Amino acid sequence: MESDTVKNYKDTVGEGSILELFSFFTEEENLDFTRRWVGLLLAELLDGSEQNRKRLLRIEKKQLYVSSGIKWIFLLTSRLRGNREELGDIIERGTDRMLKIVAGKIIWQTIRSSGVVGDIRDRLEIFWAQDSIHFSKDFPMEHGSQWDGGFAQFVTRLEEDLDDLDIG
Repeated sequence: MESDTVKNYKDTVGEGSILELFSFFTEEENLDFTRRWVGLLLAELLDGSEQNRKRLLRIEKKQLYVSSGIKWIFLLTSRLRGNREELGDIIERGTDRMLKIVAGKIIWQTIRSSGVVGDIRDRLEIFWAQDSIHFSKDFPMEHGSQWDGGFAQFVTRLEEDLDDLDIG
C-alpha cells in the first residue's frame, strides 16, 4: 500500500505529464526502447492514482497543448477514442512484445479501479477500434503477478487467433 505522500506526488506529476507521456508512448515514430520506458512510467503514475486515471480517460478529440517555457501552442489532432484505441492497436497489431505488455499494463491500470468485473470489461472496449475484433472477454482480470502471466497468455492467444484469421 502506497503512502498518501506517494499518491499525492503521482497526482502532481501526472497533472502535467499524463497527456504527453501517453502521446509519446502511442507515437510509432518514437524508438520502441524509449516508448517502453515512457509506458512503464505512465503505468506507474496510473497505479493508485484515480486522478491520473481520469486524466487519461478524458483525453479529448482536440486538446490544446501549451508548451510550458516555450510560448508555442499546438493543436493536437488526436482522436477522442483513437488515442486510447492506439493502445489496443499496439496489442493487436504491434510487433514488439514488450510494447504489447506495457500497453496492456496501461489499460489495466486505467480501468481496474472500477472493481466489478463486468464494469471493467465494459470499460475495456474504449481501447479497441470499433471495427476491431472484441477482445475484452479474454482480457485477464487477475491482480499482481497473476495478471502478468494471464496477459502474456492473452497476447499469445491473440497472436495465434490473428494468424489463423490472417488479419495480424
